[in-house]
Amino acid sequence: MPLSLTSLTPNTDGTTAVATLSGAPSGTLVFTASATPDGIDPQTIPYTGSGPYTLTFPFTYLWFVTANDTHGPSTAKPVWLKNIATFLDECGMWVQNRIKMYLPAIQAGIAGTFPNTTIKQVLYGFAAQVVSFPSIVVSQPSASLNWIGTPFLAENTMSAVIAVDNQANTEITEIRMVTQIAQLIAWILNQPSNLWFTLPSGIRCYEGAAAAYRGEQMMLENGRFPAAGTVSWSAKVAQIFPSTGAQIT
Repeated sequence: MPLSLTSLTPNTDGTTAVATLSGAPSGTLVFTASATPDGIDPQTIPYTGSGPYTLTFPFTYLWFVTANDTHGPSTAKPVWLKNIATFLDECGMWVQNRIKMYLPAIQAGIAGTFPNTTIKQVLYGFAAQVVSFPSIVVSQPSASLNWIGTPFLAENTMSAVIAVDNQANTEITEIRMVTQIAQLIAWILNQPSNLWFTLPSGIRCYEGAAAAYRGEQMMLENGRFPAAGTVSWSAKVAQIFPSTGAQIT
């Protein structure tokens, strides 16, 4: 009866995982891994230990692993060596944290025109979370992929919208305020120190840019004027899809 992989747990280093088996192997134990569930182009994976076993993979992210002995291969078990599902979210959090870090500078930048204004919140999520004004909301995270080389070299552009939200009774004053704050945010995010950065997962981003900003307003039935200054931000992440799987650098 073939062995079964009872657990396959990635380590935090992004290249190793710990495997446990349902029993002792018969004969020589060999671990193989493929980038696909049907086992196309399997690779032999070196390991250490006699149970649990520490497997070392040639690169990070998704693998389907089987344990092989004289009874044949186990059912393939997937393992993500890095959680690729987080890097778009991490970009949004990075923008939020960066704005929070520079918030005293943004306050100083509007003090001459609006000395009594204090920015109340810096959020990552939805404008519905805002409970007091003016506030800054990082939202609408998105990604687009562009193939830029062979074999299988791609570039992801990660994007987010930064909105400066306010509501008041005076249209002209409020549009001036949110537009000034938006311009300050764009200037800060376009500083050289914010153009290249590393996310907590270790993914490196480059060519960060707050490429456009504007102010807009409307009138509500209650006579209040919601105003928003928006900044369009983006950064790039390189991605390699070798024949045996995908890796973000």
